Amino acid sequence: MNMATYFLKLRSNVVLSGDVKLAERDAKSLFATVLIVEHPEDVQTAIGLPLHYVALNCRVEPPIGFLAHTTVHSLQNLVLYLNFIQEIWTEKGNVNVENFGNWCHIVQDSGKEFICALPVIACGELLSQSAISSPKPADVSMLTAFLSGDDSIRRSSIKAPTSGGTSTPHVHALHKYKAKFFPRLIRSLLVTQLDSLPKNALGKITLLDPFAGSGTALIEAALLGIDAVGVDIDKLSCAITQAKIDALTIGAEEVTQAVNNVGKLLTEHLPEQSCYKFPRKISQKFERWGTPEEQQFYEATITKWKNSIEHLPHETTRRLLGICLSDALTRKFVIRMLGTGVGRFRKHRLTPCSWRISRR
Repeated sequence: MNMATYFLKLRSNVVLSGDVKLAERDAKSLFATVLIVEHPEDVQTAIGLPLHYVALNCRVEPPIGFLAHTTVHSLQNLVLYLNFIQEIWTEKGNVNVENFGNWCHIVQDSGKEFICALPVIACGELLSQSAISSPKPADVSMLTAFLSGDDSIRRSSIKAPTSGGTSTPHVHALHKYKAKFFPRLIRSLLVTQLDSLPKNALGKITLLDPFAGSGTALIEAALLGIDAVGVDIDKLSCAITQAKIDALTIGAEEVTQAVNNVGKLLTEHLPEQSCYKFPRKISQKFERWGTPEEQQFYEATITKWKNSIEHLPHETTRRLLGICLSDALTRKFVIRMLGTGVGRFRKHRLTPCSWRISRR
């Protein structure tokens, strides 16, 4: 049992009162006592953290966070579980940060040492909106230092959390999918029920999602170390989910190598394993517009990409890049079903040229 007091700073992109309530519920499931913080001075009084650290990148409107006291969870678990929180602050002597790596930053002020720890979900969101194209472990350390007020970090690469955010961090953003689950909501439901969920003889929890969709619940379960099984009648949904799960474990170097290999294969003359053809409902649109050559160009381009990906030697990278191609096509060709009648589809051609497809 850790009797320390923590300041849990709310994510600055939390704007809905319902999200604040979820954040409070998360905190209450992890700490014995949780108090809402309306003013930065309350934090300074409680734990001695100077005002400029409390107010830095905090919400414009109160509440700005919570003062939480007494927990059975380690700082490592708090970093994993708290998903509406931007920063976790406490005095350095209250926690064991040995082997904690990039996820915390130590600041010294007024004769005291404080720890600023970065929750995983906030890290994913902030790095997703940063100017860093391929984040590395060192970038997590840089982000943590930036949030804790290190003036040496350049703002050109790390954006202030108040500049906006995303509700689909890391692999959740892979492939366009309508009406997907809000990842924070799923994580909140899981975290608050961890102690009450049934466990097997080995003490493990297994999650079943009978309508897996784009895999949000399965991904959040995996990130929390929970075994999960998903079922869906839609083959594309299953493929998207599998690709996201693959993306959690595949090495960045392996993905980079696969992308480079596809780039090389695009310049070679490959035997066509299959020739892509638009579904009849879409090809009829080209016929109506009198642009069969445009249809042929798109089909040839898609075929080239599809065959190049299928020539990759490893199944995992084939699946992952295949879903990336599907994502690009979904964003290029917007198909909308009107009403409930069968066959009532409309296709829109977006303004970016076809070559933009190949660059995504």
